[in-house]
Amino acid sequence: MTAKELLLQYENAIIKEKILRDFISSQRKMIKALYHIPGRLDRQMKEDLSRLEKKLTPYEEELVGIPKTKQKIFDLITEIPGLEGEVLIRRYVNGEIWEEICDHMHYSWNSVFKIHRRALQMAQDRLDQGTFFDT
Repeated sequence: MTAKELLLQYENAIIKEKILRDFISSQRKMIKALYHIPGRLDRQMKEDLSRLEKKLTPYEEELVGIPKTKQKIFDLITEIPGLEGEVLIRRYVNGEIWEEICDHMHYSWNSVFKIHRRALQMAQDRLDQGTFFDT
């Protein structure tokens, strides 16, 4: 995996985390509401609700790993010093578009792209050392 592919996963992880949290929350609310239907729940209904709750487990397990992935990518980004690190943070963590980065940093597009290219190479060098994602 290239450094750029990895850095793009940061934003994807944020989106995925929100989607999973919203999905799990809505399913939990629905299950809770079904448990509180007036009248008694028969045995079959309780078993069905229990099965529904168990089906959420893989989503919850996936959700647990997302912050770890985000943190590892963030650690890689913040290891890059200087202007290169600033460009990576602005682009991949803050989600700024290139125009915003150029404006905030007071650099031309050409200069920002050169800095970005150097930053990606620095990140790739760290990844190529092979120790960054060891657990």
